[in-house]
Amino acid sequence: MKNKNKKDIINEYTPMIHSIINKYVSGNLAKELFPVGVIGLLQAIEQFKSKKNIKFITYAHIKIKSAILDELRKYKDVLTKAIYYEDFIDSILYDIFEKVEIFNPEEIILKREKIYQIREIIENLEKDLKKIILLHYYIGYTIKRIGEISGYSEDIIGRKHREALNIIKNKLNEDENVNRRNEK
Repeated sequence: MKNKNKKDIINEYTPMIHSIINKYVSGNLAKELFPVGVIGLLQAIEQFKSKKNIKFITYAHIKIKSAILDELRKYKDVLTKAIYYEDFIDSILYDIFEKVEIFNPEEIILKREKIYQIREIIENLEKDLKKIILLHYYIGYTIKRIGEISGYSEDIIGRKHREALNIIKNKLNEDENVNRRNEK
């Protein structure tokens, strides 16, 4: 296998790479994972030892699949851990209330309460809205980039982003109104 030109091997195994990727994702994310699959194939080329009782195609499949799944795990880990970071929630607070600066201890306590409320609201958002919020505020993707990854237009992602922010803002306002009524 090492005698063949790497470019020819990549061309030969491109359908396999696409097949493996398409088992897990589709759209623009699948396109983004293609280079990861190629890296897995290149590792297979470099590390394959033909003396062992295994065919190269089997070894390549394992290396490609491992590389792709490792990359997808990173993506998933970022999304699931993102909900617990305050910086990203500060950005949401800023977009909703256009104010993040805190000057006294009472405001710090109120902010902390809002952070917990926002976490809970985000955890209960529809899956696609939650994904947009996490990708935009935690990972830092633009609305355009999220559209490219998800296969939706920038306009649709923008509307869903505004919808998610409105849900968060309305839920926070509902909770504040309930708290005020309970204080009376």
